[in-house]
Amino acid sequence: MFITAGAHFVIPDFVQVHNAGGNLMPMARQVRSAVAWVYRNAARFGGDPNRIYITGHSSGAHLAGCTLVTDWQKDFGLPANVIKGGLLVSGMYDLKPVRLSKRSEYVNFTDEIEQALSSQRHLDKLNAPIIVAYGTQETPSSSGRIAISPPR
Repeated sequence: MFITAGAHFVIPDFVQVHNAGGNLMPMARQVRSAVAWVYRNAARFGGDPNRIYITGHSSGAHLAGCTLVTDWQKDFGLPANVIKGGLLVSGMYDLKPVRLSKRSEYVNFTDEIEQALSSQRHLDKLNAPIIVAYGTQETPSSSGRIAISPPR
């Protein structure tokens, strides 16, 4: 669907939480780094770095939300508006309830991680329009995705 519409479709791989010792920070860092790589390398594969959009479902939406509130200038030396828009579906945007759930058995939450990766607490850093949606009868899989449009 994306390819036939003329978009490039990038699906970054990131470490699974159990392989990161229960730490969510490496996952967020890897997705943010993937967006920075796409921005810097878009022209190499015919993409337009000024037309990057992000989407995700469930934990992928959580990571996309974290990516949308990244301080791109401070963390990567990139323009603040690297991402032009986002579609987040059935994600977790505040980790306090997640921290209180059974997930705390395999995720090592700290106050710092909860604060840093709760995207709704950082809306002042949001530089793109987003759609936040939820679904019913969803599949159990989830992953982060980055879509980039080709140059016009």
